[in-house]
Amino acid sequence: MLVMAVANLSPEASSYRDEIIALGHEIERDRLRRAKEEPLASKFLAGEELFHYAASITMAGIRMQHPEADERRVLEILEQRLELVDRMDRQRAERQRAQ
Repeated sequence: MLVMAVANLSPEASSYRDEIIALGHEIERDRLRRAKEEPLASKFLAGEELFHYAASITMAGIRMQHPEADERRVLEILEQRLELVDRMDRQRAERQRAQ
């Protein structure tokens, strides 16, 4: 993404482009190295934390779309959306197996 952001710099700024791209690559390599070194349990917990964070953001969106909904209804809508995503994922997997 960083590469795309600096690809269209003006000629005056292009002298910084290579430095920015190299720094972006270095940051990405470091991020990947740290991720590989992380214990499996920590990765597992990070996935759960990410899910809860994403769910809280989705629930905030549901509350904005349905200001009349109480927390129970917000959770019902969230569950419906998660079920829809699950169905869509299963259908996509079935289509890929059929190919």
